[in-house]
Amino acid sequence: MTVSAGSLFADAPLIVAHRGQPGEQENTLAGFEQAIRWGSDMIELDIRRCGDGTLVVHHDADLNGIPLTQMTLEQIRQSKAVPTLAETISTVKNRIRLDVELKEAGHEATV
Repeated sequence: MTVSAGSLFADAPLIVAHRGQPGEQENTLAGFEQAIRWGSDMIELDIRRCGDGTLVVHHDADLNGIPLTQMTLEQIRQSKAVPTLAETISTVKNRIRLDVELKEAGHEATV
């Protein structure tokens, strides 16, 4: 059976910026802004809950070897500019679609 690329997609394929735009730090507002400027259709980002309950945009379960679940947002931001999910949504709202990857179970209803 032969399948053409055109038959695989209802419309044109989506351009997805995985964790933001290459050349910027992953999962940052700067990376997301750059993805929008470059014309991406969607941003894939990773969500984790830190120790104070805040949902943050971060791929790894730890920062400098310390689990995010044992750190507050304030402590995390002393080492790295990690945006919250709320800040990210506020920044990109109505400008680009989001593909949110929940890195841990248990906060689906919150997102």
